[in-house]
Amino acid sequence: MKKLVSVLSLLVFIFAVSPVANAYGFWAGTIEPSIELGVTENDVDVTYTIKNQTPYVYDISFHSGQMIEYELYKDGALVERYSDLYMFDASMHTITLIQAEEKSFDFTIQDLEPGDYELNVWLHSEALIYQTTLSESFTIE
Repeated sequence: MKKLVSVLSLLVFIFAVSPVANAYGFWAGTIEPSIELGVTENDVDVTYTIKNQTPYVYDISFHSGQMIEYELYKDGALVERYSDLYMFDASMHTITLIQAEEKSFDFTIQDLEPGDYELNVWLHSEALIYQTTLSESFTIE
């Protein structure tokens, strides 16, 4: 009986500190987004990065050539949407990220008027839209 209690205690400890877990309170990692902004006089350079923080190889599917989406707001009003500026092919695309691998998307939003802005960026994959959405505020002087 003492051995059984020791083994069970050890298993509880292992699952409690393990980075891999399940829906019963433990986590298995996520696709983690991050964003960096470089604000210049009238432009903002954006680097949107996703990182595979799961212990698995992760395939991300896209229903078109569009891999990211952004919306730019000034004083609460939408002033620019990425998908309104470009056309994309209609073919399926997939990117594969191994554990801890990153994929970055760089773009520049140009010719902004002075003011306060909010930028919302996300991965344009139906399975990951909510998980990968980030918002960042910035000011053009």
